[in-house]
Amino acid sequence: MSDRGLHELTLAYVECFCASDLDSLAQLLARDLEFSGPYLRCHTAADYLAHLRSDPPEPAEFRIIAMKALAADAVGIEWQYRKPGDSLLLWQHFTVRNGRIAKIRLEFRSGGKEVMGSQSKGTE
Repeated sequence: MSDRGLHELTLAYVECFCASDLDSLAQLLARDLEFSGPYLRCHTAADYLAHLRSDPPEPAEFRIIAMKALAADAVGIEWQYRKPGDSLLLWQHFTVRNGRIAKIRLEFRSGGKEVMGSQSKGTE
């Protein structure tokens, strides 16, 4: 998959997540999605979506800080999730297979520290 395709798929995930559009988000995920984060591990897209539906993300704004191809099938993204009164800095690693997201690794960042050393590719 091209860098552009990886980047577009990753951006679509962030847009759907921040819009709390879980039906559209589901279309981006491989059935056997592996999700890992500090508070959640899922081994299928159905499990991941069930978790999100039980505690849906609040609609929020976002800002892309950095996005970088890590391999032919992987991209890393540092982004800020912003809702009224709260802001989280996140880093996610996505692996794509057959045009769908097959793996997501989530890390929370603190203090506004830039993770990947590149400038904002902005989405504001």
